[in-house]
Amino acid sequence: LEVITPAFRPLVIPATVVILLGLFAIQSRGTGRVGALFGPVVIVWFLTIAALGVHGIARDPAVLSALKADNVGDLRDTIAALLPRSPALYPPEELTDRGLAFRIAEMIREKLTLELNQEVPYGIAVEVERLAEEEGQLTVDAAVWVDRPGQKPIVIGARGERLKRVGRSARLALNGMLGRRLHLNLWVKVRQNWADNARALRELGVE
Repeated sequence: LEVITPAFRPLVIPATVVILLGLFAIQSRGTGRVGALFGPVVIVWFLTIAALGVHGIARDPAVLSALKADNVGDLRDTIAALLPRSPALYPPEELTDRGLAFRIAEMIREKLTLELNQEVPYGIAVEVERLAEEEGQLTVDAAVWVDRPGQKPIVIGARGERLKRVGRSARLALNGMLGRRLHLNLWVKVRQNWADNARALRELGVE
């Protein structure tokens, strides 16, 4: 980030380290005054940067709060303004370099993750087994892979209601993404340790 000019930039990290080490040293002595000192130290540091900016050594200082999101937008705009422009790496009409089956599988997996939340966090994958044009619409057969047999009823849900909700949500999202009607069939299959299987990862396109 070019907020600080090259003449002053080499001093920023050492000075910050010295300040932090001083605060930790105070804390280690049991004085408990780090919280009280932190605010004034930050203010002094900011005023120092601002004073240096007056003399052309530093410019555009900013105080941020990640907790309250204060000035985060300004920092983003400053970084964007200073970044060099790159020529386009892809044609403007090309939104992704991944195929249709992969994008459909990722949309289904997203809806599964949102539905299942923390119940089956990492043991799910989706493979599109068939894409076909039928009666004026795209028909998709997709398999949901789980790691263990016990995860299968969790994904399906009572009377299949959970899998139906996932399928409906994914179908509506895919209709919007593709701009056309889509019929989606979902099955849940057990494939133990698929994440550690190189062949399985190749089949999923995530090797």
